[in-house]
Amino acid sequence: ECFTCGNCFNFCPDAAISYDENGRLRINYDYCKGCGICVQECPSSAIDFKLIVQN
Repeated sequence: ECFTCGNCFNFCPDAAISYDENGRLRINYDYCKGCGICVQECPSSAIDFKLIVQN
């Protein structure tokens, strides 16, 4: 569970993570390139990526 440390926000090279109006972190998938840095930097393992193959 996310405890809003901000690591993902601080390390995202694409500025795909931002705070919403309630102070929670949100990923904007229009900007996310799937590099996985946020997953590596999250101390609570709150972020998980799944590979989706589209034809």
